[in-house]
Amino acid sequence: MSQSISIVMPVYDGVTQLDFTGPHQFLSRTPDLDVRVASLGGQPITADRLTFANLEDLDAIASCDVLLVPGGGGCIDAIENDLFIKEISRLGATARYLTSVCSGSLILGAAGLLTGRRAACHWAWRDLLPVFGAIPDDSRIVRDGNILSGGGVTAGIDFVLALIAELRGQRVAEMVQLGLEYAPQPPFNAGRPDTAPPEVLEAVNARSAPSRAQRRARLDATLAGAQVAAWSVSASAESIRSEHISKERSVSGIEKPGFGEALAVGRALDLSMPDSRAVQDAYAQAQAESPPWLFNHVMRSCFYGAKLAQHRALTPDAELVAVAVLLHDLGLARGGAPDRRFEIVGADIGRAFALAHHMGERRAECVWDSIALHTTGSIARHKSINVACCQSGIACDYGGLGYQELSDGDKSVILVAYPRLGMKNMLTTCLCDIAKNHPNTTRDNFIADFGMKYVPGYERPSAVDFLHRAPFAE
Repeated sequence: MSQSISIVMPVYDGVTQLDFTGPHQFLSRTPDLDVRVASLGGQPITADRLTFANLEDLDAIASCDVLLVPGGGGCIDAIENDLFIKEISRLGATARYLTSVCSGSLILGAAGLLTGRRAACHWAWRDLLPVFGAIPDDSRIVRDGNILSGGGVTAGIDFVLALIAELRGQRVAEMVQLGLEYAPQPPFNAGRPDTAPPEVLEAVNARSAPSRAQRRARLDATLAGAQVAAWSVSASAESIRSEHISKERSVSGIEKPGFGEALAVGRALDLSMPDSRAVQDAYAQAQAESPPWLFNHVMRSCFYGAKLAQHRALTPDAELVAVAVLLHDLGLARGGAPDRRFEIVGADIGRAFALAHHMGERRAECVWDSIALHTTGSIARHKSINVACCQSGIACDYGGLGYQELSDGDKSVILVAYPRLGMKNMLTTCLCDIAKNHPNTTRDNFIADFGMKYVPGYERPSAVDFLHRAPFAE
């Protein structure tokens, strides 16, 4: 018998009942899953004129393996309920998987759990995702690392089959699907805005326009406070998620350095490190999500890059470069993704972060370029000065490029403040994990070298073979 997996479904007044009863039906037929439906205080909730009682108390649930948040018209009320969002943040901080159906992704976003991550949502609510720093995706099922989200309402059933396959394997998911005879053949092809007849879409938009405007206005009215709360909650969630990181620092005898210490190091190096809210928040997010050796690499890269720019008489956008370098390895910290290089995962996070911090579209795109190209120096060096300066600091700490340009005194200041902590071996392990777990994202880039050398069975196709096996008659 497999070890039981705990799944918590937090519900609230105004939740769409099919958003949780649909997935619940399938999960309840899956062996070795402990599905718990809970509300604040265990109070009954109403959903589509139905009342659900005998619910568990969210506060009494210590942790879960999977957090599954349903959506519904009541999600704005839920987002505005600080106690509810606090519980979502707390449970989400330790869950192996963060999942949602429909507008439930907005609740994950409000809890600070979707910053820089792709997510699905109901088509009429999807435009609200960027408010919380998330990246909207119109797919029916969206996977981004440990986040799995489904689109509107009925997509919850497709989503839950993908979740069951993730937890118990495809064969088990197929058995549950067959047992419940899930073989949808809708009589009409009007389930998405892009397939519905224009007059149907127009009628639905007209009917829902007042409520859509109202919920947007409610979020806009509290946007400033909501963003501050989201960042605060995110920091709280990440501090719980990174408890093992704190323990690692304790074992190594290193305490978490505050941002003030980074400013002090900058002064010792005759640098004026930008002290904006964006840089402070990027520092906090990098520190929260990264193990100590990786965070120290990020900080060394910041200072190496700034000193190299100073030595070379370059004047990049200091805030932009600092944000990009601080966030450049979040894709690595999150273990990459099955469908994107880890650099792209980080770049998406960086762009969403920049937009959420009102850095502007143009600068946000430059942050994306800087992170996406940080392992490709032969291209980065020929982009803007900001992209080049970001890459030069990272390359200096990775392979020593430009290290000889730094004075012994500056090197000592940086290394004493942010020691390497066995970075070579730790980074090798991380990159080999990505080569093993997400090989298709590595075969055309530098991680393939690690796969070929250290990962049994890893294969890298030859570019020569790729060309000569192309199906073209010459």
